[in-house]
Amino acid sequence: MKILLSSIFLPPFPGGAERVAWETAIRLAMRHEVHVLAAGKRGIEKKHGVFIHKIPFPLFYTRFGKFAMSKSLRDIRFDVMHCHMVGLWGKVIPKLIKHDKLIITCHGDGIYPKKFKSKLVAEPVLKSADVITCVSKWMVDYVKEKYGIKSLYIPNGIDKRFKPLHIERKKNMILYVGQFIERKGILELLEAAKTLPEYNFYFAGRGKLSNRINLPNTKFLGFVPDEDVPKLYNEATICIFPSRFEGLPLVGLEAMSCGCPIIATRSLGFSELLQDGTTGVLIKPKSISAIVDSIRYLMENEELREKIGMNAITESKKYQWDTITANYELVYKTACDRPLPT
Repeated sequence: MKILLSSIFLPPFPGGAERVAWETAIRLAMRHEVHVLAAGKRGIEKKHGVFIHKIPFPLFYTRFGKFAMSKSLRDIRFDVMHCHMVGLWGKVIPKLIKHDKLIITCHGDGIYPKKFKSKLVAEPVLKSADVITCVSKWMVDYVKEKYGIKSLYIPNGIDKRFKPLHIERKKNMILYVGQFIERKGILELLEAAKTLPEYNFYFAGRGKLSNRINLPNTKFLGFVPDEDVPKLYNEATICIFPSRFEGLPLVGLEAMSCGCPIIATRSLGFSELLQDGTTGVLIKPKSISAIVDSIRYLMENEELREKIGMNAITESKKYQWDTITANYELVYKTACDRPLPT
């Protein structure tokens, strides 16, 4: 089967959709001819068996970008095109590339919350797809309710390198991994850090609010290479993710797989992933006091931290990339109505 996956960017660019596209691509390439279309310096390369076609961004939306895309892929007819976005990128690409079936995966951005722009851009994209998948159950319900469209649930996964490393956890280390943007709750977390000078807050990632991470008890790590992230999760006393909404958060899954107890907001995404008091601690969104109280509570209860960490490892085993990739293969097979190669 010839498969084209499209993602605005690829790792190491931070972002769940980008990671999902790449993780599935390299596994699909073990059994299929897989191409990935993404933004970047123009050219074609092969990595882990995947053909990567890069188009300059934001030139993609110009006549030159469309010409470059068509030239790069014009001689290939794909059985399946799988877009990991529902914005303008997902609207334009399918019209330029030869393909039999179009699969769209919703990660949250672009469809939630539904606004005028979503209706103008996302709704036509969704209606043009042969199959739509969502990374969380809440999103399946949301797409049905707000857009009147049925979709399939296929969650995100975890790479096997995210596991307990049996190293000693640092004392009083609170870890945040993700983008430094307002929607992720960074500003509330920094306000909480001011109230908790006895704890050390580590921030790994990128974003426009990076300059706000400058308190005496905060440590700005910046972008951390993928191969070093499992060690961070294993060193941290707890992880905290005060996001206002997520699709199905990869960072949460990865921290759980490493046995690091999580504090997260009782919001879309994390509420589906965590069971309060058993596999994590869920708190009220946008609440500085809730962040402060939950950190103190979990830091002062070592036995609870250990219990949550062990339960989280068990729960995380449900989310493996090999299983997720097999689910996508089944979607492709059903859409194309042809047998998978053995």
